[in-house]
Amino acid sequence: MKKIAFFISTLCYCGYFPKAPGTIGSLVSIPIIFLICYYFGFFGLLLTISISFVVAVIAVRKVLM
Repeated sequence: MKKIAFFISTLCYCGYFPKAPGTIGSLVSIPIIFLICYYFGFFGLLLTISISFVVAVIAVRKVLM
């Protein structure tokens, strides 16, 4: 379970790129966000952001504990 939480909290290990990990994470998320907006619209994006926030908080708490 801790490995899955670590995988989620680092955005599929994108947070471990040696240079500009935040930039890489943003570049990985752009196509995903585009697809969500295209298929589900603005409210789908808001729902995805809300769910992602809750899942990320839980995953980080699992990794740190």
